[in-house]
Amino acid sequence: MAASEIHYLSAADLGRAIQAKNVSPVEATNAYLDRIAKLDPTYHAYITVGKNDALKQAKELEKEASAGRFRGPLHGVPVAMKDPVGVKGWPSTGGSAIFKDNILDYDSTIAARLKQAGAIIIGKTNMTEMGIAETIEFPWGTPLNPWNHGRSTGSSSAGSGAATAAFLCAASLGGDTGGSIRIPAAYCGLVGLRPSFGRVSRYGVMTVTWSMDTIGPMTRTVEDTALMLQAIAGHDPKDRHSYNSPVPDYASDMKKGVKGLRVGVIKELVEAEQVEPDVAKATQQAIATLKDLGAVVENVSLPMVQHSGPIHWVICYSEFATTYRDIIRTRAKELTHMVRIAVLGGGILPAQSYYKALMLREMLRREMLAAFDKFDVLVCPTMPSGAMPRAKSLKTTGKDMVSSWVTGPVRMTAPFSHANVPALSVPSGMTSDGLPIGFQIAGRPLDESSVLRAGYAFEQATDWHKARPPGV
Repeated sequence: MAASEIHYLSAADLGRAIQAKNVSPVEATNAYLDRIAKLDPTYHAYITVGKNDALKQAKELEKEASAGRFRGPLHGVPVAMKDPVGVKGWPSTGGSAIFKDNILDYDSTIAARLKQAGAIIIGKTNMTEMGIAETIEFPWGTPLNPWNHGRSTGSSSAGSGAATAAFLCAASLGGDTGGSIRIPAAYCGLVGLRPSFGRVSRYGVMTVTWSMDTIGPMTRTVEDTALMLQAIAGHDPKDRHSYNSPVPDYASDMKKGVKGLRVGVIKELVEAEQVEPDVAKATQQAIATLKDLGAVVENVSLPMVQHSGPIHWVICYSEFATTYRDIIRTRAKELTHMVRIAVLGGGILPAQSYYKALMLREMLRREMLAAFDKFDVLVCPTMPSGAMPRAKSLKTTGKDMVSSWVTGPVRMTAPFSHANVPALSVPSGMTSDGLPIGFQIAGRPLDESSVLRAGYAFEQATDWHKARPPGV
């Protein structure tokens, strides 16, 4: 296979090509390293590219492949991970220059599990500073959306979105607190899964909001997401928040179809005022597709989801300010503008505000879990529009921008974070100006299988996941 075509393969297809010995792990790794060297100066998707470590891994895996030994379907497949996920010998900066010298002497559980699965960690991706607020002055350059460089790549996992959509890795990992996997997935035309809280270990991962942080896959197909989740999921005694429950065979379960699957359409999010006509149309078409495939579809009302934006940011800012209180006291001036506002604001929020937000989150969670007594999955748009215009200057920020963000797009994704349930974004259409649209599917706690099952069925019935950004 020509090196110029390797990067267009899905992670699953590349793994199959390696096992068929049509491509070697070294060839695959070099193909991606060459593409990164050529294109990443434009996209700024990576903070760290581990060329030497990646090639060392690839050579070891090539020897195993030559001997007929394969660690699994990701054997020899180059992947990237969001910067806060620790890799031995590499910096974990959280997107902040403050932590540029924070080099770990051990692997996070996620990195160790990916290596055990045969994946080659090729680099660590760029992100909004500390994953807590919109960043204008990115220390390692602004990640660009491959679909339109003037549009946002989407919240904190921006580099993972750019790298995966621009074919600078076969698959990636992002981090999702209130939507930071699903938002860039929707904006960049990708599949993105926020797993259940506790499904994936956070040992060796920098914290944003301890009570909602998750790490999950960002890929070009649902099958790739299933394989990536399979590699990293499972109990970890090093993480006291991880669940000790069996990990299903996601790739097998997702192929069971949706006949008889009970689908609840969240009225408040599908009919929200902010949802633009192109997104509303694509969402209704996606719902109709699931119904045509045999799913049982019905509307459901969850009034509390309308308040998820303010609930989310009060909890997020309060917990972040507590975790990084020493930095706020001694190095706040070194933070970028919007992050400094966020963390200083979080540091002065009254305790009763945080407590009230926790109570409201529990009310929302109970309302959603009650809906799962009747439905297997819940659906809605991932974002109310295509990718938003990218803020290019501090002059474009201010009270109106902050207010619109607090009450706006995050209300579509944060409810599932508050309920600590799995939620998937899959490509479901294009706006009239050529931007991807995402369709969101959520399930019961630890029931990623049903979510992937619905996502895979929809994906196989449509062609949206096959679309490529222009010129990429």
